[in-house]
Amino acid sequence: MIGGRIEAVLSDVDGVLTPNLLVFSGDDEIAKTFHVRDGHGTMLLRRAGIVVALVTGRDDAAMRRRADTLGLAWHIARAGNDKGKIVRQLARAQRFDLARTVFIGDDTTDLAAFAQVGWPVAVADAEGPIRAAARRVTRNAGGAGAYREVVDWVLAAEARYNNR
Repeated sequence: MIGGRIEAVLSDVDGVLTPNLLVFSGDDEIAKTFHVRDGHGTMLLRRAGIVVALVTGRDDAAMRRRADTLGLAWHIARAGNDKGKIVRQLARAQRFDLARTVFIGDDTTDLAAFAQVGWPVAVADAEGPIRAAARRVTRNAGGAGAYREVVDWVLAAEARYNNR
């Protein structure tokens, strides 16, 4: 379980909301698969008043379409603009407490974001350094319901917090 009240859930995309696969078409388009229950989880978080955003290093049409479909803000981490810096900027702009923030990641590019939040969470198939830096590790792999698993932890913590 995650303890206390969570104000924001931030997540990487590739390897968390999708399996660690990229499918390229002949038109240089990237195709991705997203887990439907993960998407429903974002809606549940938003209904609970929790800030939800995606922080990714890759800008592609598939990711943008999924974010738009779910009504999510997404932020691109480019060279010199690491995920940790983006997480701090989001916290200032959206006024949430980093200590009450979850960041879900799978690879070493997420370590800077992990260092900023109170609840770094690794998906089951994350790289070793990410699993070692995480406070929690999911049972499910990225793209296979790991995000929804975290949503369920957060909402259970929210229910406990509200029932005090």
